[in-house]
Amino acid sequence: MLLSDFKPSNISHRIVSRIAPLVGGFPINDSYSRVVSPVMIIGCGRSGNTMLRSMLIHSGQIAIPPESYVWSAVARGFSTWRFLSWETIATRVVDAFEGSDFRLTRADLALIRSAARALPSQKRSLATVLDLIYRSYCSLHGFSDCRWGDKTPLNILDIRMIENVFPAAQYIHIIRDPRAVALSIMKAAETSPGIRERSYVEAAERWKKSIRNARALATRIGPQCYAEVRYEDLVHHPERELRRLCGFLGLSYSNVMLEFHQGASKLGDVTTIPHLERVGKPLDAARSDAWTRSISRGDRIEVERVTARYRELLGYP
Repeated sequence: MLLSDFKPSNISHRIVSRIAPLVGGFPINDSYSRVVSPVMIIGCGRSGNTMLRSMLIHSGQIAIPPESYVWSAVARGFSTWRFLSWETIATRVVDAFEGSDFRLTRADLALIRSAARALPSQKRSLATVLDLIYRSYCSLHGFSDCRWGDKTPLNILDIRMIENVFPAAQYIHIIRDPRAVALSIMKAAETSPGIRERSYVEAAERWKKSIRNARALATRIGPQCYAEVRYEDLVHHPERELRRLCGFLGLSYSNVMLEFHQGASKLGDVTTIPHLERVGKPLDAARSDAWTRSISRGDRIEVERVTARYRELLGYP
């Protein structure tokens, strides 16, 4: 079932969960979820997001599932659903993840759905259901007692809809040269029909919007909740950058994070999605500028035209 298929259902569940509650509707978060601090990897797709996800997972202290794709749609839907009965809301939020890459079985989803419906009144919010879904994923995939996170590049395109769900979330924005990103998006589009961009200009526009949205987010939430890392720095100086990011997140750094590629088969998506295959190989710093030998002059000029302002701001010549 697609999120777009959801329609308001009968308003009879315990008199709309006792008038939802008292006409204010169910909240986006609550006192419990406002202290939950997921790690959100953000940035334009093809910027090294999955590589960073794998590195953090390999620390053994955090669990980040495959891409969910649904945060924006769920956040938008909740603004309407919040006045329905709690049973209806909980069902819609959980069922939205049926279309994600989480690979939760129907039995898994049924258990999570039941647990969400049974949440006590003081925990009935969108954030608490999302927390339940991610904690359930962690438990089902052997990441018990781990902090959870999310890595869905599309989130950055609609971050204003998402950021208020978990006020204590921490964001890591990974940035890569737009010419490398555009080239990678075009290559990935050859095997991934789900990629929307079909030209270098469209890919460059996506990079520009991602940078603009992330920098605006940084201004709103401040350095306690936002950090940046460049793909180029991460591949050339991985230990230095990972130590810095671990400090930001309150994690313990371990050299095992540098061997992230050894656990690629456990990530749930790297071995099945062609354009993620590099995550299963060791770091190769020489690849950070491989785009210079592969992109045509015409395509490069187009990308540079679209991204000129932000390239200058970020120091990409």
